[in-house]
Amino acid sequence: MPRPRSATSVVELTDPHRWRRGQGWLMTRAGLPDDEVAARGAYRVTTAARTVVDVARAWPEVHAVAAADAALLRGLVTREELQRVLDRQWCVPGVPRAVRAVGLADGRAESWLETYGRLTFAALGLPPFLPQVELRVGGRLVAVVDGWYPDAALAVEFDGRVKYRRPAFGRSPEEELWKEKRNEDLLRSLGVRFVRITVADLDRRRPELEAQVRRSLAMPGPASRDFSETPREVGRYRDGRAGDDGWLARADDLVGAG
Repeated sequence: MPRPRSATSVVELTDPHRWRRGQGWLMTRAGLPDDEVAARGAYRVTTAARTVVDVARAWPEVHAVAAADAALLRGLVTREELQRVLDRQWCVPGVPRAVRAVGLADGRAESWLETYGRLTFAALGLPPFLPQVELRVGGRLVAVVDGWYPDAALAVEFDGRVKYRRPAFGRSPEEELWKEKRNEDLLRSLGVRFVRITVADLDRRRPELEAQVRRSLAMPGPASRDFSETPREVGRYRDGRAGDDGWLARADDLVGAG
């Protein structure tokens, strides 16, 4: 799950009977119900639901929501599992922050930047967009936009450089840019408009971003539409892969085995 860059590299351990501190690790004394512990090879780790709630009690809100979004998207947790952990921790310090973070999680954001964007739009008082919407032309999937305003036919895209530095599906950066340009040109010709947003827009350029989005929303989309729009369900990858259990495939599960 995504972590804030400010997060330390200290390994955090939990034990119901004692606390300890050592070089590079910290053991906290806390209760761990059996159903909040999972085995991963030779290791016993907290479940994804317990981990999400634990970090949400301590991390800044945007990072806590991004972690919850990622866990929901990947199928690591359900909302019911998160709520069960929250109910047990009703008197634990920081749990109100965790309750708020879980409540703000959506489960469709495919990156930290999309989560940050959704929370920023809400903070600016902008209408909520539909996350992850498929746009098809003649039955062909042309694009999956990060956000969508149906009435205005306005697509919102949150652009991070990693998408172009390390494109998916084996494409080169040049191929990724060319494919994106061709698809966007087609959709624009059918009346779809785009707002492309970077981290800088969500930080120091918020007033300009808000004005741009409000101007775009003030103009209605085309009355006749030669494209279809279908919101994606919660927890679905763009490439159709199933979720995973969050465990690194490259980890040596025999380490520490007796």
